[in-house]
Amino acid sequence: MLHLHSLGIVHRDMKPENIFMRDKKDPLSCVVADMDMAIIYDETNKRSRRGHVGTPGYMPPEILQNKEYDFQVDVWSLGVTFFMILGAGLPFPPEMSRKAKTLICDGEYAVDGPNWGPRSAEAHQLLKKMLTVNLTHTPTAL
Repeated sequence: MLHLHSLGIVHRDMKPENIFMRDKKDPLSCVVADMDMAIIYDETNKRSRRGHVGTPGYMPPEILQNKEYDFQVDVWSLGVTFFMILGAGLPFPPEMSRKAKTLICDGEYAVDGPNWGPRSAEAHQLLKKMLTVNLTHTPTAL
């Protein structure tokens, strides 16, 4: 993601199905696929940074609310992926029901349940930062 963002590319559909390992011996050698929804971030073209794009359950509040967004939409989607890695499930319902949209837009998710064992404070802090409702407060990869 850092490489894409450094080139000015916003993927807009980050999810586990679009991340592949290049080398089994090197867990950090990932390749991002499915660039169909990707855009070149352009400060002047605000229309391309609006609208419903991505996969339900991975879309951040700004996309669901048809607000302007930037690179942080990818960080949010990777936060959903990180949640799955930590907790073995999605933090938000995968369908785009009214309840799901409300939970996403309010940033309401639970970090407890049968699949949640002890997790480090650092993991919880990172998850909280990645799933921050206001993307202007979400960290970037850059």
